[in-house]
Amino acid sequence: MAPADYGLRVPVTVGPTAMVHYQGVRYAMPAKACGLPATLPLYPDRVRIVCAGGKHDVEHPRVPAIGTISYLTGQRAQQLAAVYSERKRLYYMRERLVELGPIGEAYVTELVHQRPHTWKGCIARLFDVLEAMGDARCRVVLDRPLRPTAPPLPAAALPAVAPPAVAPPDLDEMLKRLALPTIRRLHAELAVRAEAEGMGYRAYLDIMVAEEIAHRAETRLRRAVRAAQFPALRTIDDFNFTFQSALRRQMLGSYLGVECVTDGRSAIFSGPTGTGKTHLVIAIAYRALQHGYDARFVSADVLIGELSHAARLGSLDAALAPYLHPHVLVLDEIGYLAHADDAANVLCRVVNERYLRQLPILVTTNKPLAAWGHVLHDGDLAEAMIDRLLERGAHFEMRGRSYRTRHLKETDGDTTADA
Repeated sequence: MAPADYGLRVPVTVGPTAMVHYQGVRYAMPAKACGLPATLPLYPDRVRIVCAGGKHDVEHPRVPAIGTISYLTGQRAQQLAAVYSERKRLYYMRERLVELGPIGEAYVTELVHQRPHTWKGCIARLFDVLEAMGDARCRVVLDRPLRPTAPPLPAAALPAVAPPAVAPPDLDEMLKRLALPTIRRLHAELAVRAEAEGMGYRAYLDIMVAEEIAHRAETRLRRAVRAAQFPALRTIDDFNFTFQSALRRQMLGSYLGVECVTDGRSAIFSGPTGTGKTHLVIAIAYRALQHGYDARFVSADVLIGELSHAARLGSLDAALAPYLHPHVLVLDEIGYLAHADDAANVLCRVVNERYLRQLPILVTTNKPLAAWGHVLHDGDLAEAMIDRLLERGAHFEMRGRSYRTRHLKETDGDTTADA
């Protein structure tokens, strides 16, 4: 074996920020490797970091091209997905921009001072640019003066600035045909700014493309929320974990990341009414939409009624399709209403087909799992469905008083009970 092929093995630990520190350099690891012991084989030109029996095996250049931090493609986005609160996510994105070096630090500092009310949104968009274009091209975008928020100077105050070139008369039409509405809307305004600031062609193009990417991401998310048919939009940050003490946010960690879909992790949330079951399944499904997946919400009564009717007409396969294609299916309120006699038959088709495709189902119910056989009129099929849902999933039992009636005094309930 040549000396260059032999790696000196060094024991290390993946830190709480998914970083491995060695000889003054920080190497990024997947977020799921946080806190794990690892081995670092050291080569002349690169390092490997291996942990969890080879489940996480990452290779970095031994010395980063710029700075003292090495990321691989997509690692920043994976780590950001594991950050829960919006405040911490903002801090994470800002720190990744500062890590670009003096250019990033100076730009972020100027941005915060010049735009105290809007800098947070700018940070998120710059982070998208960093992920989409990489470190080097992002430095090109940041290596320019920040446009002040003050009104622009009159033309007379800028005698040395030549007027922008007139765009070809068919440019708007071409951008329209290419379905680039954001570039079509902003290119003329940015052309004037590029002339005034001496912006290079590459920086101009980078900004235009980044704006288009950000706009498309926002549009896709809005459309996905409408298609999901949520009764109301709920997020995990809005959930009161203090009131619902039976559950901690950390227990939902894997369900808030891409693993919910990639690993096909289903979940059953059971408990009394008002304990936050529907809020949580919508929040998990919404987080999947943010990760680029799609979802569908439906109440158990509507689903069973629709499929039962289709089965009687001989069109069950066609009726199943809308519930088999979405990456995440939210099935709400099993057992709240009386279900049809063939409820277990049609519902088992949905559960089994999605189980075979490794697509998750998020279920809420006010009945104990042991009572599903009575609720669905078939104990064997109910047991088979629970078995498939929990093979790669989890059961969360919600307890406590209803959040909707939290404003009522507990003594009111005692008085009513005694009456």
